[in-house]
Amino acid sequence: MSLTVKQLIEKLKKENQDALVVVSRDSEGNSFSPLHQAEPSTYKAERNWHGYLTDGTPSEADGTVAAVVLWPSS
Repeated sequence: MSLTVKQLIEKLKKENQDALVVVSRDSEGNSFSPLHQAEPSTYKAERNWHGYLTDGTPSEADGTVAAVVLWPSS
């Protein structure tokens, strides 16, 4: 299931606002890192679960959409 920013905000409103945000390395939960940064970007899906970030503005013509990228601490 993919979440929009609006859906994420609604989910997070119910949580402790002082809680640390932790990002999973993969869907199996093999490793975790604190969230370092969130930034707007443009995303193009190659499959339902995989894609890449692109430069420029979102465009239906090339299948890119607006996204917010969550970067883990390194």
